[in-house]
Order: sequence, then C-alpha cells, then structure tokens
Amino acid sequence: MKALPILMLALGLCGVSASARADEGGASEVPGAASPEMTLPECLAYAKAHAPEVRMAQARLRAQAAQAESVGAAWYPTVGATAQVFGATANNSTGGYVSSRGFDSPRVGGTRANTTEMTPYGTTFVAAGLNQTVFEFGRIAAQRAAQDALVRAESERVRQDSLTSAFAVEEAFVAVLASKVILRSSSEASARARAIRDQAEAQFKAGLRPHGNLARAEADLARLDAQRARALGNVRISESVLAATMGSEKPYVSAKEAPRSLAEMPSLGEAMSRAKSRSPRILRVLAELEAEEKRTKAIGAETRPTLYA
Repeated sequence: MKALPILMLALGLCGVSASARADEGGASEVPGAASPEMTLPECLAYAKAHAPEVRMAQARLRAQAAQAESVGAAWYPTVGATAQVFGATANNSTGGYVSSRGFDSPRVGGTRANTTEMTPYGTTFVAAGLNQTVFEFGRIAAQRAAQDALVRAESERVRQDSLTSAFAVEEAFVAVLASKVILRSSSEASARARAIRDQAEAQFKAGLRPHGNLARAEADLARLDAQRARALGNVRISESVLAATMGSEKPYVSAKEAPRSLAEMPSLGEAMSRAKSRSPRILRVLAELEAEEKRTKAIGAETRPTLYA
C-alpha cells in the first residue's frame, strides 16, 4: 500500500524537474507553434493587401467608380423590338398594341375598319427601333460631375483607412517588441533569483545560514516566476493583436526587428499646414461638400429636356 504514495511522489518530482528545465530554456517559453517573425515593412505591406478595413474601403471605391460610370451610360443607344398578335370582335384599328419601353412606336398601319360584322379576326404588330441621345443641355454632365466628386471623396476615405490601419499595425508591432523586452528582463531576473535560491539552499544545508534566508529566496523566486509568466502571456496577447490588425490568417505574428529611428518631428505650425493640404480626413470632407454642391446643380438640371434621334 506504500508503493502508491512513493510513485506519486516520484512523478511529482519528475514534473518539478521538467518544469524547471522548461523554465531555464529560452525557445520553449512560448507554448504552441512558433510565431512567424516579420519586419515592420513586411507587416505594413501584408496589412495593405489583407487588412479587412483597407479591403472594404477599396471595395467601396470601386463601387463608387462604377456608379459614376453608369451615369455616362445615358449616352448609349437604346434598342428594342416587339411582336404582338391581337384578336377581338371590334378590332378595327391599328392602335391596338402594347407600347414598348425600348423605342417609340408610331401609329402607322392599314387595317380595314369593320362596323357591320362581329366576326373576330387577328391583327399583328411587329416593330423594332433605336433611340440615341443627341443633346441633353448639360443634365448628364452635371450628374457625372457630382459622381466624380463622390469618387474623389471615397478615394480620400481609402487613404484615411489605410493610414489608420498602418498606425494600428505600427502600434501593435512596437507593443510586441516591448513585451519581448519585458519578458527578457523578467527571465533574467528569474534566473538570478534561482541562482540566489540555490546558493541559499546550499548554505542552509551546510549550516552557514538560517532557514529564513532560504524561505525569503524561494519567495522572491516565486514572485519573479509569476511576473515572468505574466510577461509571457503579454507577449502572446500582443502577437495575437498584431496578427488581427494585419488581417493575418495565423493566430500569432511576432516582430522581427526594431523599426528605424524616425525623422525629427515638425513644428506645430508646419504640422497644421501639412494637415490642411494632405490630411485625407480634411480632403474627404471638402470633396463631399463639393459633391453636395454639384448634386444640387444636377437636381436642378433634371428640368432640362433631352433630344433623341
């Protein structure tokens, strides 16, 4: 009956030794599969091609450009054809047909009028036609100008979303680097505390120090191990945030190299002047205002006639 407690104690010691070896190793700190490492330019390029926000903004731009092109389709000719048969007792006029939306049907024919007989007979109607816009007094041009302004506004929105996505990627990239530095310092502190604990244990066994020193060293080691475990979790969290910001299919993406030092920041006045001429948010609002003005003119142009051939 004593073999079971002894076996459990042996398994516990094996588990402790295995966890200690895992703590001492550097490559096995992160559980699961290894995260792919990427530089900051690689992360930005991947986010530009795969980030959901950027792809959605590009899709909106394509849709707005297609809508602007559809306005110019009013200049295309309209072709239509129809074939109809009618039969009635009072079928005595060529005006008995259903009009077609593709072309205009003139009332020309030679069906005889019959006012004495009630015998029904059939009347056929076959026609084809083509309508071509010749002149519209600037109505289509006004609509196209309003749509082009909306396309410019949407293109600035794409720039804005791209810059926002790039900023989020850079922020997540730096967070991964910072979490790695914190993990490295925590691991080094834990290694030093382990060495101090081993030294205190050896001195306690030799009778050079009391048991209180060993207990304090073990408490410091446990505290630093907990901080190291928290830092390891922060690394995984920051890597998952970077992967999600990039739109990566992998759950974790790690930072490979630190970004280069940035150029000197401009002054406040220079930054304001740059924002007025380059900020996509300001340019988008100005383009939307221009689009509304041109849309108002296009609504007023709806009263103008259109000449067809």
